[in-house]
Amino acid sequence: MSLDLVKAKGAKGSFSFMCKASQLTVSKESDETISVELPGIKLVFVANLNPARTYNYSSTAKRYLQLYDKDKNGYLDKKELAGNLSRQFAIWDGDGDGKIFEKEIIAYYNRMLAPQSSQIRASAATQGNSLFQALDVSGDGRLSLREMRTAHQRIKTFDKNKDNRITRDEIPVTYTVSFGLGNASGRRFSQPRSRTGARPAATNNDAPQWFTRMDRNGDGDITFKEFLGDKQAFDKLDANHDGFIEPKEAKAAKKE
Repeated sequence: MSLDLVKAKGAKGSFSFMCKASQLTVSKESDETISVELPGIKLVFVANLNPARTYNYSSTAKRYLQLYDKDKNGYLDKKELAGNLSRQFAIWDGDGDGKIFEKEIIAYYNRMLAPQSSQIRASAATQGNSLFQALDVSGDGRLSLREMRTAHQRIKTFDKNKDNRITRDEIPVTYTVSFGLGNASGRRFSQPRSRTGARPAATNNDAPQWFTRMDRNGDGDITFKEFLGDKQAFDKLDANHDGFIEPKEAKAAKKE
């Protein structure tokens, strides 16, 4: 893997991966993301190709001059930084001329930041169970009744060799490794958070009020168990006859 985070001024770095093993499958998803797959494992490498963040210490230097430059001559001398500040004077006085100007204070802070800015930081994290994430279409950390009923459709996508069987190798565990220069850390991946309580009400403002009230678990669907009516009325609203009344079906009924 070649990772070049430092380029000429104004240009971005580069990120590439050379595959030399037949069992590795490499795909470049973008300039900053490369996926490498092994049987049962998927590695996602992410690089932040932006330069490290820089800081402007001009205001900090000006503040020190305002505080300690008693004679207002534009620089600090040993008399003005006496006592406990005498050690700081020796650190700031880069050229050793006995005078500390604003630019010397700025240069000192830039020198302190230089090691951090030139570091390449890497962080790794697991993205959890790929199968569960594929089934959890809403990304809320729980499987709704609809997601469970339609699970077989998404499970089929894992059958890479089309032999009508799914092995452990075909359901990869995903890990991400992100890189960044200095404090320009790599992209972070968030995982869905499991909810311990009831799901919030569906956030579809266009749905009729009766739909929101009947959708007691807040999953965006109404099952016959939630429906406050008979089976005939439910089937009439369930236009596609999939066992759920969706917001669009409720809105269509409202127009009739």
